[in-house]
This record gives sequence, C-alpha cells and structure tokens, in this order.
Amino acid sequence: MFICATSFAQFTSSEGAAIENSNSGKNGFYIQYNSIGSICTLGNEHESTLYGREWEYLKERINDRMEGITFGYNRRSKVFRSIFVQYGVAMQYGWYYNSEYYNEIDWSMKVKMSTFALIAPISAIYRFELPNPDFCLEPMIGLDLRYNYLVDLRVKSNIAKPNYYVEDAYSYIDIFSTKKCESTAKRFQIGWHIGLNLAYRKYYVGISYGSDLSKIYDGSVGVKLNAVSITTGITY
Repeated sequence: MFICATSFAQFTSSEGAAIENSNSGKNGFYIQYNSIGSICTLGNEHESTLYGREWEYLKERINDRMEGITFGYNRRSKVFRSIFVQYGVAMQYGWYYNSEYYNEIDWSMKVKMSTFALIAPISAIYRFELPNPDFCLEPMIGLDLRYNYLVDLRVKSNIAKPNYYVEDAYSYIDIFSTKKCESTAKRFQIGWHIGLNLAYRKYYVGISYGSDLSKIYDGSVGVKLNAVSITTGITY
C-alpha cells in the first residue's frame, strides 16, 4: 500500500517562463496546474521477490495520476541577446483520492493523500520574436531542486467477511519514517524540465513536461515522478 501511494508524493515541477520586452520587466508571478504521474522500476530491496504477476500488479496500482497546483515567483537575467537565465522559488500543493472494492473478498479500500513541497527551478530560455512585436515564443530547459516538506497519506479499509484475514492498515502513514515503511521517501530531489511559453505583452501561457532525476522512493519499487504542467503568469 505504501509503495503504490508514494508514487504520488511528489513531482518534480517545471516553472513558467516570462517574456521580457518593452512592456514587461524581469520579475514574474505564475500559477500552474500539474498532472503528476510516476515512472517505476524494480528497486534495490527485495528484487528477487518481485516478478511476473506480482510486478504487474504493483505497476497497475501506481498508474493513477495525482493533481497539483503550483504558485511561483521568477526572476531572469539576460546572458546574450535573446538568451536568458531564469530562477525562482515555488510552492506546490498536490492531492489524490482513490477508492477500490474487491468483490471476491468483499473488501473495500480508500486512499487519500495531500502533499506540500518547495521548489527552486532554474532555466535557460531563448526568446523568438514574432512578426507582431506584442507576441513572442520562449522555449526553455532547466533543472528543479525540490524539498518534499509534507506528505499526508491516509488509508481506510474494511472487510465484511470474518473468515478472511486482512491486516489492518495505518490510518496515517508517515512515509519519511522507517518505523512505518520498508524504506523512507526522500525529502530532497533533483529533476529536469522542458517547455514552451507564448507571451503577449506582460501575460503568458505555457506547457511543460518534467521528470525526476533522483528517486523519491527506492525500496521494493523504485519511483521517479513526472508531470505535465500548464502555466499562466504575469511579468512586471
């Protein structure tokens, strides 16, 4: 249960870039919607016990996506002509809920989780001027430093038939504690992102994709997070 839920503990989020022209400045604020998924591999622990149908079952449990919202601030510096470096700080809140019912044993399970993380993104940006001077395109690529501050994971299960034995789940699971989990989740992570923004004067919208370089969890299953993000922002 812990393994399937930790795949949503994070994501490595990518940042929104901001246009800098005659109508905008070097600072910007943005809001971002994140659709967070996971990339799973066999982990360092208990590798020999995970194979065949067991491994397929685990992958199926962690294929759901978590939703998130990010608020951030950016500042940029010009490097050369249309090339910029942009850096900032962001706060990300994520949430997930799932309910399953297993008819063969009359057992139901509910999982809900909320997360909070601090992110420091840095990007290299190239600005393409368009025929209309009010618009421009900005592709970007960069890295994200992430601190997973909070993961509130709660599990509720019940079984109706007394002749079946089901181990009671924790109502609250601290994924950063070895007392509750086979391996702890990582608080610090590094990731990468790539994206494209369309800017109109001081406003912009964008889409980006990012993924972890380091694992958030490396127990029976190794978990890296990825996200598709949609951004809107303003510069001054």
